[in-house]
Amino acid sequence: MAKWVIPTSTDPFYVQTTSMDGVNFVLSFAFNGRESCWYLSLLTPDGTPLATGLKLVVSLFLLNGRAQEGLPPGDLLVYTPAADTSPPGLKELGAGARCQLIYLDAAEMASL
Repeated sequence: MAKWVIPTSTDPFYVQTTSMDGVNFVLSFAFNGRESCWYLSLLTPDGTPLATGLKLVVSLFLLNGRAQEGLPPGDLLVYTPAADTSPPGLKELGAGARCQLIYLDAAEMASL
């Protein structure tokens, strides 16, 4: 069982490749200034969309146990130890910030 912190940036728009359960995925992050929140899209390395427009909300599973082919077997979660459970702002997501994006692998999800 394992949880991994997904490295993130404070750039308002960026794309990165991240391995989850040994498979590479493209994560596209976009900060919406009007809503003051982050949105995430998950794609295959060739750019095929798997899940788009996922609002990064604290303590909710982002993939929600979707059984769509191609998605990672685990789930993504925005975690914060803080009392403030509002969605992370522009500089509130990442190492040392109020919130972190974590990946829980399939075994970790099965134990919940």
